[in-house]
Amino acid sequence: MGHVRLVNQEVDKGSRTGKVRIALDDPSRAHVGAFASGQVELARRQGLGVPAAALEQDGDDARLDIVHDGKVEVRHVKAGIADGGWVEIQSGVKDGESVVARLSGEPRSAFAIMPDKDEPKPLNVTGDTRWDWRVTPKQEGPQRLLLELDTAAKTPAGAAAKGNIYRHLIFIAVQPPTWYEAARRWLFGLVSGS
Repeated sequence: MGHVRLVNQEVDKGSRTGKVRIALDDPSRAHVGAFASGQVELARRQGLGVPAAALEQDGDDARLDIVHDGKVEVRHVKAGIADGGWVEIQSGVKDGESVVARLSGEPRSAFAIMPDKDEPKPLNVTGDTRWDWRVTPKQEGPQRLLLELDTAAKTPAGAAAKGNIYRHLIFIAVQPPTWYEAARRWLFGLVSGS
């Protein structure tokens, strides 16, 4: 870690690069010929964010499916900072509008997932909206989990309505237990009688 100490005012026209001097917090790890890479934080704000895949963009026009007055609607929004697959929504969405998350295995029998139902949570301006699941694989080999985020609403007639805003497949490989783990489980079963 470190901080920018000096930014050279000249930029090479051919390579379009410039020089920056960084003051390192721990210079003992730096040596002649070492290579480093870094990230420059251009902006930081606290606000509402949505998965980038949930946002439909056409030039400067951005649209998002959201719940309003009990109905799923397409809303024009103003997108802000994009980072790590998430996009800030500067206007067009209110704090507390709901999104539903669901995690399922493919095939369903491959995992025990708790909780195993839809988990609605309001979007939150003051922090991240988080969901927690306990996932236990039931078989070995390549497996898939499917994470879905939906808007949740009720129609004027009182029926439930959903709009899918994000889907993500998570690929994992479940390895068989090591001989040590298998022996430990066998011994535990022998002692406990199960």
